[in-house]
Amino acid sequence: MAMVAVIAACLIGRDSYPLNNFPMYSDPGPQPSQFTVVADGADQPLDIRAITGETSAKVGKKYVDARNTFARVAGIREGAKATPEIKQKAWQAVAERLERLAVRRKKKLPAVLRLKIGDIYQENGSFREVITPVAEAHLTGGGAKPAAP
Repeated sequence: MAMVAVIAACLIGRDSYPLNNFPMYSDPGPQPSQFTVVADGADQPLDIRAITGETSAKVGKKYVDARNTFARVAGIREGAKATPEIKQKAWQAVAERLERLAVRRKKKLPAVLRLKIGDIYQENGSFREVITPVAEAHLTGGGAKPAAP
């Protein structure tokens, strides 16, 4: 019976803390919660999932994997300490993969893709968001190929 009451409270409360259906924000603390933003050359955020089928969280994970790999090859043990050049190279590689995914879906990505990492902090009972630019990729394929007549 108690379980039914908890489930009902969560469904009714929806996004109200602490009955939040987004677990990454349901237990805020001093450590930031991170999110990934992919934007075009004019800094307008893109719905990357609609274009490529990849969620922004997955894009962020692929970027971190690529960054860490390039950093290790360069002799840097911690990927977080990668140079701006390594971050750029990693994001370029991920952006090119995203472009291939967009082409398969017959969608088009802009020629410039910017990667930004956002952090949400809890401070003094409120939330603070900081978005940091990471790298910019330039795509040469121009997105989806035109349909054959």
